[in-house]
This record gives sequence, C-alpha cells and structure tokens, in this order.
Amino acid sequence: MENIVIKDETGRAIAVLFLENKVKERSLLDIRFEMMEQICEFLPTPNFHFVSVWGVPVSAVQEEKTTLVDALDDEGCLVIRPSNVPVNLPNGNPSKETKTLKQDDRRAEEPEVSELATESFGEPDLSDAVTLVKPEIKPAKKAKLQSTLTTYFGVSSKPKLMCPTASARKVHVFSEREIEQATGIEKQRKLFWNEKAEELCKNECYDDWKAGKINQLLHEKWKLRKACLVENEHMEISNKIDDILSGDPDLVTKISSSRKVKSKTVQKNLERIEKAKKALEKSRLNLPEMNGNKDKCGHEKMQRKQEAHCKHYKELHKAEDALRQNLGCKKKFLSKLKTELNE
Repeated sequence: MENIVIKDETGRAIAVLFLENKVKERSLLDIRFEMMEQICEFLPTPNFHFVSVWGVPVSAVQEEKTTLVDALDDEGCLVIRPSNVPVNLPNGNPSKETKTLKQDDRRAEEPEVSELATESFGEPDLSDAVTLVKPEIKPAKKAKLQSTLTTYFGVSSKPKLMCPTASARKVHVFSEREIEQATGIEKQRKLFWNEKAEELCKNECYDDWKAGKINQLLHEKWKLRKACLVENEHMEISNKIDDILSGDPDLVTKISSSRKVKSKTVQKNLERIEKAKKALEKSRLNLPEMNGNKDKCGHEKMQRKQEAHCKHYKELHKAEDALRQNLGCKKKFLSKLKTELNE
C-alpha cells in the first residue's frame, strides 16, 4: 500500500489517499473515484481539476488517459485546483452536433476491423458491417453480420456486456475482472455500483443527465448503502455478544474496561447515522435537477442547495466512520468473550 498526499495549489496539505496495486500506473480518473470514496469530506469542493507536472490543469477528458505519475509534483504529492463549475467526468454524453460530426467522420474514413468490434456493442449498423474488408486486402465481398460478430465474439452473435445501457451512456462500470479480483466490502461496492448504474441509466428521469453527474449520484447511493451495511453488521455483532452473556453474565467482569463499548456512545452514533441518512436523502430531493426547477432556480440559490447537500454527504461519512469505530471495538470485545468462554 502506498500513500499519496493531496494538496491545493498553495501547498496546503488537504488529506492522504491510500492506494494499492501499481499506484503510479493508475489513471487520474481512477484516482478521482478513490478520492470521492476515501476523503470526500476533506475536499474543499467536489468539483476540481488535477494539476499536471507541467503546472497546467488536466481536463476531465484527459483524466482517463493521464496516469498518476504525470500529476505528482517534485515532492510526490498530488495537487488539485478547485473549480467553481461542475466537472463533467470523461465520457459524458455527447451533444447531437458532436454525434453528427462523428458520424460524418466515420463515413469519410473506411472502417477497420477493430472499429466494427467496438461499434457492435451498441446496435450494429448493417451498412458499416458490409464494408468491413478493404478491397486491396481481399476482393470486395459483402460480409454477413452474423458471421462477422461470431468471428470476433465467439459462437454467440451478441457480445455480452457489463451493464450495456450504462456503458452506452459512458457511465463508469466495473469490469468482470475488477469484480472477480475484489474481496469483502470492495466487491460489494462494485457489484452494487454496476447494478445501480444500469438501473439509473434505464430510468427516464435521468435521460438528460451526463455521465459525470450519474457517477456522483452513484457515489452517494453507495454511501447510503454502506451506512446500512455498517448498521446491520453492528446489530449482528451485538446479538452475538448478548447470546454469550445470556449464558454466562459473569464473563463481562473478566474483561478490562478498555475493551468495552459504552452503550450510550453506540446509541448516539446509531441515531446520528440515521439522522444523516434522512437528511441526505431529503436534500437530494430538494436539488433543482431532481424536482424539475433547475431553470427557475437562481444560480446563487442553486449553489446554496448544492453546498448544503454536500454538507449532508460529509456528515453521513463522519457518522459512518464513528459507528465503524464502535463496531471495531465490539468485534474485539466479542473476540475476548469467546476466548474467556473457551478457557
């Protein structure tokens, strides 16, 4: 594991990010997701740009192709520049004009074999499929769509996609390999993310949302889901402790007070996390884009609502951390109880 210090352009340290697996080869887009997951509460704003080694900001489109090593300063720190406008993550939905331009460019150039493989993930264009082979390589001959897809994707004529609707809209989706390599809560996160990404992208309410905005909503939904998982795990551990003590109440006297968790503290943190969840869900509904009043809402009023929503998100993160610390203490207490019970 390697730690990366996050700084602003004044040189002030903001937080420390912990990363694994070929750290410096990871893209800045991947780093952004890690930051939103680990240190969101310390970021001055959810909208920011990375600053490259050349001293200029990295655009949202460039993040996917820029590695971490290209953004570390002389001290090995990652510098960010806050932005007053929302940062649309790479692969946002292109406008109609952009789509038309790209289609014209594709018609102007003769497609390669690899292009058909990429385009076939959506609804295949039969006109492109029949012009697959270049005349100078092989005599012109119309290729059947069925045989072409079978050649590149195996026996099945339709390639299997992870979350096809979300992928088509360029929303971030975890691959099968990433999910298989993950374990524990991280595996749950990636499975939940893919499921929710597909669900949101099929919902008409989010048809005009760009990919970056949906990604941010997915972070929020996972935060709510993880809070519920922590609560459930806490309840499970508490029940196990109660079961042991009901059979031998004297066991608790054999354990030092430092290993015990005060019930008042636990109850306070449980109430805090419930309050934070409700506040976050309520503030999300009050955002202009959720109630259809975006055009009617002034810029300052909209910004205040977004800042309030961000504040509720950070509060849920803190409440979850507090309850997770209680959970860690309870796990140690349960382990000690089991040891005393077996002696």
